[in-house]
Amino acid sequence: MRFGLVVLGAVVVLAGVLIAPVPGPGGIPVIVVGLMIVLRNSFKARRHFVRLHHAHPRVISPLRRLLRRRRPQPAPAE
Repeated sequence: MRFGLVVLGAVVVLAGVLIAPVPGPGGIPVIVVGLMIVLRNSFKARRHFVRLHHAHPRVISPLRRLLRRRRPQPAPAE
C-alpha cells in the first residue's frame, strides 16, 4: 500500500513539473501535493528531505512551510 502511494506521489510530482511551464501557478500546488504524498509514506524520502533542508535551509524552508500540517483553530469564545 505504501509503495503504491509513493508511486502515486511521484506521478503527481511529475505531472506538476510538466504543468509548470503553462501560464499561471498550476504546477506548484500540484508538486506540493505530490511531495506531501511521498513524504508521508516514505521514510527514505523524508530523511533525504530533512538532509536537504539542513544543507539548503533558505531554499527548502518555504516548501517546508507549505508541507506543514495545520492545527485546527479553536472556536472563538462568546
